[in-house]
Amino acid sequence: MIRIKGTGAGRRILSAVLSIFILFVSFTFVGCDFQLPTPIQLEQGDDNIHLPIIYAGDEMVIHFIDVGQGDCSLVQGGGVNILIDSGENGMGTVVVEYLEKIGVSKLHWIIGSHPHSDHIGGIDTVIKSVEVDNLMLPVVDESLTPVTSTYSDVLDAAEEYDVSLTMAKAGDFYEFDGMMMEILSPDTQFNYSDLNDCSLVVRFSVNGFSYLTTGDISSSVERDILENGYDVSADVLKLAHHGSSTSSSWAFLKRSAPQYAVVSCGFDNDYGHPHDIVIDRLNELDITIVRRDRLGNVVFTYKEGAVDVAAVD
Repeated sequence: MIRIKGTGAGRRILSAVLSIFILFVSFTFVGCDFQLPTPIQLEQGDDNIHLPIIYAGDEMVIHFIDVGQGDCSLVQGGGVNILIDSGENGMGTVVVEYLEKIGVSKLHWIIGSHPHSDHIGGIDTVIKSVEVDNLMLPVVDESLTPVTSTYSDVLDAAEEYDVSLTMAKAGDFYEFDGMMMEILSPDTQFNYSDLNDCSLVVRFSVNGFSYLTTGDISSSVERDILENGYDVSADVLKLAHHGSSTSSSWAFLKRSAPQYAVVSCGFDNDYGHPHDIVIDRLNELDITIVRRDRLGNVVFTYKEGAVDVAAVD
């Protein structure tokens, strides 16, 4: 494997093409026999890419699935497959095809971070195509309960295919054979008035390695989470709101202290994501930036104390 290391907040990738070679890692989860796909070349970018060895412990694999300007990640660990979001309406087939390619025939949980179409739009298609045990959505104030066809389609699919529905909130906790899943937000005491701020913030951890996914929360919710005293430390952080300046405050990034920050956005998107101020903060904090708009599907594999990162077909 090639590892590029550098120092200084403003370092940039100098090589035109970075090749990452990863040994095939074979392991079995309930419902799937997974083998890490062959890595491809990463295209040139102006953000940090370096691959340190970190921590020790059991296994976790995190897939960031390319759904364009939307969110979708798959967590495999503790014997379960957990899908977080599925991109816009029409992206469900992309997600299903990816799951089929890597051999996932069952999802133990689907988490819809919040009821906006760029996050839950494809969930109904996934439910209709893959065996799903549970669907998790955030608790929201009755006044914010969506009346969109997208939200209705998700609920209808869950009912039709007998998927158990859980409305989750801060403080909920799950354990799967050594992998912990903790809900850090939304906290119902704050009565958020924006659906983005009602996003489920979920921290996954396996023996010292952790992944934090933050939906579309704003910096004010980040502050609430910090004030509540939750552990937000993470090796891999999915930046909130696609790298928007509304989120990823200095205080939250500093406390989270991720090794990698993943920007889940579409190429040449209409919103200018990720915003320059967020990129600047990440560079100043020496956090490796992984942009899905430039790399496509990205897979993090944590095994035997090492993290491997690959852009995959």
